[in-house]
This record gives sequence, structure tokens and C-alpha cells, in this order.
Amino acid sequence: MPLTEGDAACANTVLAAHLAESGFTQAGLADAVNAVVEGLTGTPGRASDRWVRMLVDGSIRWPRLHYRQALEIVLQAPIDRLGFRRPADAISADHVMSSVTASATRLGIADVVRLRRPLDRLVKTADSRGAAMLAPEAARHASVCQDLLRNAVVSERVERATYVLIGDYLAAAGWFTLDGSDLLSAQHHLDAGLRAAGIGRDGSLQAYVWSMTEKCARLRGDYGEALAVARAGLASATARRDLRVRGTFHALAATNLSRQGEAGGRRSVLWAAPLMPSGALPPLTRPSAYIGQRNSPFTVRRG
Repeated sequence: MPLTEGDAACANTVLAAHLAESGFTQAGLADAVNAVVEGLTGTPGRASDRWVRMLVDGSIRWPRLHYRQALEIVLQAPIDRLGFRRPADAISADHVMSSVTASATRLGIADVVRLRRPLDRLVKTADSRGAAMLAPEAARHASVCQDLLRNAVVSERVERATYVLIGDYLAAAGWFTLDGSDLLSAQHHLDAGLRAAGIGRDGSLQAYVWSMTEKCARLRGDYGEALAVARAGLASATARRDLRVRGTFHALAATNLSRQGEAGGRRSVLWAAPLMPSGALPPLTRPSAYIGQRNSPFTVRRG
């Protein structure tokens, strides 16, 4: 099925302005649109950077229904405010397509798996080329998932899985932003990610976000908050179940206690050392180990 309806028109300067304001590249917008279309229909979207260029130069004046819906979700604006005008002969086609959409907005686990694919790509890109510029795209994918969840019919299991995916995207956005030393934005993403992880009831994701939140506070020089975060991680169910998780948070607590000159740091180091390779403080795991391999930062298999 083609992606267009109607004839060519003049350049869509309104859409070009939205695109520039949003920070999307043409390829990035195409990827985000495809993710939403796949969530709506169960079929992979076929938008490309060339398709976006055709929208902007007016070669496509009225995209197909699912692509219009995706543009509205991704760019957070009604289609008529994106510079598109409905052709008279498109009304009947929309009526037919809208009934298809109504039956296609039930999300399943397979949809969640498809929505995760851009995350795997982002993580691989971060590992090979650096992460600082990827945070906005990760955050936008989280927003797309939130919008789909808000407008779709889902089971409790799918709802939880989607919240976990939202948390994974936001955790990645937090890490990517930390990589660019934007601590304020990183904390914003991590706070939202922790909330999503809590709603999804995923203990290993919560532990992962706690560990990055601790690092964010430590980089700000707020060792008191970093210590409080490490202690919150120690109190988590995941830490109680898994010695390596507990050992890592003990090591993080010891680091912050030593910064404050407290003797309790020695006790935490003694507790953590037998669990850590060579007794050294382990570096925080990058998202490739947690997200790409479905592990927590402490090499705990998520189940």
C-alpha cells in the first residue's frame, strides 16, 4: 500500500518548522513514525528519510491515515497544524481506514517487542559512536510508547511490559545524557524512568536506575544524596535477593561515606570486597550490558 493520498502540492514550510524545532533528523522522524505505525497496525512502517523529504517539499500532501496518526503522536500536534490539508476525495478512504484502526489498537507482547527494536539500535550506536546526541531520540521513543499505551487497549501483562520498556528508554536517555555531562537533564530522565520501573514492577530496572541516579548525584558533588540513593538501593528487594547487587550498592555506599570521612565506609568495603572482582569498585555497566543483553547492571538475568 502506498504511503500517500492525493497529488503533489507546494512545500510544507509548517512541517519543516516543526521538524527543525523538534530536533528530529529526517531519518530520526522516519524511525519514530515507523515505530508508532507498527504499534498501531502490527505491521512495520515503511517511512524513510526520503518520505520525510517528500512531506516537506510537498510531493506528499496527505499521508495515509496511520502515518498521519503517527506524525501527530511523534510531533505532538494535530495534522492540520503540521501544514497538511485534507483533499476532498480522501474523506471516504479515511472512513474505511478508521474502522481498521479501531480494531488494530490493541497492543500485545509482540508489539512491545517491536517497539523495543529502536532501543537496541540506539544502544549499539552509543557503544560504537558515543551516546551524548542520542538522548533526545531515546526520550522521544519513551513518549511514543506512553502515547500508544494511553490510546490502546492492553492486558495487565502488556501494560506492565510497556511501562518497563518506557523505563528502559528513559534509563537509556539518562545514561546518554550523563555521557554528555548534562546532569540536570539526566536526573529528569532518571526520575521519570524510576517511576515507570515502579509501575512496571521491575526490580532489576529499578536497581539499574538507582545506580545511575547515585552516579548523577556523585558527579554533582552531592555525596549525601548519593549515599542516600545507595542505601535505597541496598534496601530494595533486588538487593536482598542477589548478593552481587547488594555488594555493588555497598561499594557505592562506601565510596560516598569515604568522601564524607565516615568510618562506616570501611565496613561497607569489607562487606562488598568478597563479591567484587579483585575487591575493586565495579564500573557502572553501560546500557549494552543491561538493555542489549536483557541483564541488569549487575549481570543479573531479568526474568
